[in-house]
Amino acid sequence: MNIDIESDNKDVNDMVLAAKGSRWEEVCNILDRKSYLINCIPENRAWSALHQAVFWNNSTIVTKLLGYEACDAIIKSKQCRDKMIAPSSTATDLAKLKGYDNIRQLLTKNIENHRSRRFGDVPRFVTKKCGQQIAEMGFPLFALEVVMYKTTLLNPDANIKNHSVELMKQIFDDEKDTWPKIEVKLYQALYGHCKASAEEIRDAHAKDEATFFKKLIEFYTGNLVYKQVNKALGREFQDGYKPAADDLALGLYALLLDITITFWAELEKFEDETYRGVDVDVTNKYKPGQEIMFTTMVSCTRSQSIAEHFRRNSGTLFKFDNSKDSSNRPRNIETHSSHNEQECLYTLGTSFKVHKVNEDTKTVELILL
Repeated sequence: MNIDIESDNKDVNDMVLAAKGSRWEEVCNILDRKSYLINCIPENRAWSALHQAVFWNNSTIVTKLLGYEACDAIIKSKQCRDKMIAPSSTATDLAKLKGYDNIRQLLTKNIENHRSRRFGDVPRFVTKKCGQQIAEMGFPLFALEVVMYKTTLLNPDANIKNHSVELMKQIFDDEKDTWPKIEVKLYQALYGHCKASAEEIRDAHAKDEATFFKKLIEFYTGNLVYKQVNKALGREFQDGYKPAADDLALGLYALLLDITITFWAELEKFEDETYRGVDVDVTNKYKPGQEIMFTTMVSCTRSQSIAEHFRRNSGTLFKFDNSKDSSNRPRNIETHSSHNEQECLYTLGTSFKVHKVNEDTKTVELILL
């Protein structure tokens, strides 16, 4: 997938506008070239192309759209002023509301027969080589969020390069001016995933960019949304990447959190050993000498006893050696976390070398690269 932010931004806006006008040849011409855009909803729109096809009661086009492997039939509308359907409504909800039983059955059948196959399990980690190839091209979920929210995330005179560390830094630097607009768009985007999560962001009432950054971190540590965020991030490492609708709804938040962890100078880089406990035994997945990249953000703690608590009796303890002078050292987020767990967080794309694996004690020792 080669995402071009300028070109794809134009195409996703043109696609949804054409769908609103029932100009399906234009829609399909775009999707035949860029099917990965099918679940994208531009920042100034609430409905997807699939919602529009249902609205027009066009079963032929609904079938055509569902035929794209990337199409997610449970895509939800964003928060908006639209009076026709409630925010966070699926295309099936719209079909029920309009009494389009044939289309409702098409959608239900697609969900039952295809969704699990299209958007299945995600890997826990990948080889460093594989991960770096993806990271160097730009994490595709983050790139698609910039495609959808380009006007909000970037100043009009921004020098846009395709997804890169420099572009992410530019978004972060611009937040001193853009964070109030971003907060509104984040609320609208999250509403399509979880109303309660969206309202938690809205009700935080950030006063400046610093309190906004703090809220992003607190939200991750105190809300079960972190599991879905990491699932969305992990899907980027699947072959033939296809973002699910929920991935895109959560992706703006994931992007904002990652650039906060990466660039916010207030967060101390921690150089001592950190620990992570998981409640399943995964030691057989790791081999000494492997160089790996986790597919998610990795939360850890400065306290081994806290990590031991999380792994319970039969899980795995990870020990992280952070002594190497690296920009990827974990950030100490303890003062912004919702829980007193001496928490640190690695940014997405951090690589490690497996140093030791002890299956008797269920311990994996990793060295930060």
